[in-house]
Amino acid sequence: MSRWLQTVALPRFAPKEVTHQHLLRAMDALVAHQDRVQAALAGLLRPLIDQELSVVFYDMTTIGVEGETELVGDLRQFGLSKDGGIRRQFMLGVVQTAEGLPLTHRIWEGNTAEAPTLARVVEEVLSLYPVKRVVLVADRGLLSLDNLEWLREQSVGGTEQPLEFILASLACW
Repeated sequence: MSRWLQTVALPRFAPKEVTHQHLLRAMDALVAHQDRVQAALAGLLRPLIDQELSVVFYDMTTIGVEGETELVGDLRQFGLSKDGGIRRQFMLGVVQTAEGLPLTHRIWEGNTAEAPTLARVVEEVLSLYPVKRVVLVADRGLLSLDNLEWLREQSVGGTEQPLEFILASLACW
């Protein structure tokens, strides 16, 4: 994050004065207002993206963590990591445009299955952006019969026009 700050030009902002501890404190303060911050960012991003946001990508990954401390409501749970082992981790889901611009993200407990997260994330994107068609490129972890049925039931922006979607998955032979 500190390296990224060196590449950004913001008014009244001195990146050399920002420490790692400052960033951690800022994230702690922002998390309580995550939904409002997300809506404000979406408002700023809308003019910069495809007017109908025709393609968005959603993927999840595991972030492994070390340490044995356990807290109430801890996101760090034992689960199946992407490299195949059982480890303490949390899940990170990111939605981005075809150009790679991140639109939103969600953090999930480390033992969360991928498929049940899809509906919540798609609903969030549909509420924030003028999506008319979803091109969902997903690995088999996100694809399920329940998700396929749910996608078929969705419409565009409260209209009766069905949401168009394409599901794509890498073939495993």
